[in-house]
Amino acid sequence: LYFGNSSIISGPGKIFVVSGGRASNQLDFHVNDGRIVFVDHSNPAPGNGKFSTPWADPSAMVSDLKPGDVVYFRGGFYDQVYADLGANFYLRGLNGTKSKPIAFVGYPGERAIFDSIVNASTARRGLQTNVRTEIDYFTIAKIEMNGQYGGIRMDADFNRVVECDCNAIKVNKHGTAAIATQGSGIEVLGNVIHGGRSGSKLDHAVYVSGCPHLKGADVAWNYTFDNQYAAGTQLVANHQDSRCLSSYSVKQHMFRSNYVDCSTGDPGSGIKIFDLP
Repeated sequence: LYFGNSSIISGPGKIFVVSGGRASNQLDFHVNDGRIVFVDHSNPAPGNGKFSTPWADPSAMVSDLKPGDVVYFRGGFYDQVYADLGANFYLRGLNGTKSKPIAFVGYPGERAIFDSIVNASTARRGLQTNVRTEIDYFTIAKIEMNGQYGGIRMDADFNRVVECDCNAIKVNKHGTAAIATQGSGIEVLGNVIHGGRSGSKLDHAVYVSGCPHLKGADVAWNYTFDNQYAAGTQLVANHQDSRCLSSYSVKQHMFRSNYVDCSTGDPGSGIKIFDLP
């Protein structure tokens, strides 16, 4: 794991490795203008987000979150409500930008686990899911999700879910998904989605909805298995009925190179597309 120091200037550049006096080929590399900060709830002191003194309370990190931040979560179990209500992290009120995206990332070689099962609540705004975003240009990567209802819900534009392990939907809530999207330009890439136990045909592994008018969703390289959704479909794009105006043009989605295993759990269908009327 490599971290740049404060002398590095943001912008495009080249990266290469020198070993034994010989330089490798050069690759294009872009340094975003933002911070790299750390959260570790096992830290005995409150901390300030630095590598040597990480925040112990994720709520403190959320309060200080800025566009361009990359937040590394050290290994451990994060099972409280740390931002707003209804999820471990309900993020809103602050957007990333194309040049300054915000990211939550599991620290390499460790298991950062967001959990909404241990302290789950049936209250209207109690702890039910792991992450819900209403902020643009947000990425979550390499974090495990234990979700009582859903795992990750993205209601904003240009959000990404990359290489997460989603073990979600343990009870029937009459329609949810381990990963649900509504915004434009959503990317769901390389995730493992399993453990659904709701027995409801209205539940899914990945559910693409909303009316994305800027760019469609890209759902690729995901592996879904051992989900008991009754006859529920694993991967769904749904724009039927009154979800979008009949005159509305929804941008094209891409479902590609996913491994959908319907042989375990309930034998529902793999992929369904519900189009505009």
